[in-house]
Amino acid sequence: MKKICKIVLTCFAISLLVLLGAGTTKAAESKVTGVKQTDASSTSIDVECDSQLGFSDYYILQLSNDGVSWANAAYSSSCTGLSEYGLNSGKTYYARIALADDSYGKNIRNYSDRIEVVTAPDTSKLKVYQSDATTSSISMTGVGAVGANYYQIVYNGRILGASRSPKVTTSVRLSPGARYWL
Repeated sequence: MKKICKIVLTCFAISLLVLLGAGTTKAAESKVTGVKQTDASSTSIDVECDSQLGFSDYYILQLSNDGVSWANAAYSSSCTGLSEYGLNSGKTYYARIALADDSYGKNIRNYSDRIEVVTAPDTSKLKVYQSDATTSSISMTGVGAVGANYYQIVYNGRILGASRSPKVTTSVRLSPGARYWL
């Protein structure tokens, strides 16, 4: 009888340890944090997050057009270098990163908050011309940058003017009669 009790107690203790151990691992996992866009081209985006090392085999990047319907876009065993290609230029997407057991998306969990990401505009057909001038400022207009939503006049690395419309006027006083090669 003592032997049976000892076996039952040992089995119970092992079961308890297994259950507590498995529960501790899952409980220690939390939602993915620190999601940010790190780069973009006219057809791609790069996203990364804070590392959740030790808790997952894979990070899954998910993209959405509306923030409701999500599609798995990319996966990696690292939280850096998650990229998606073949996107539309100058378009805003929603992105989030989750943890998964494998690259097929098994057991996706711990979703990050969604962020907005944007591809760069297609500037291959961009034409820029001077559209106005005063003695101390110039205006430049850009046409043909599909998807552009912000424009700047930059001279020697210094921003002279910026606008959300294609017409940008310098906000910095320029020298009268001077030439600026932009």
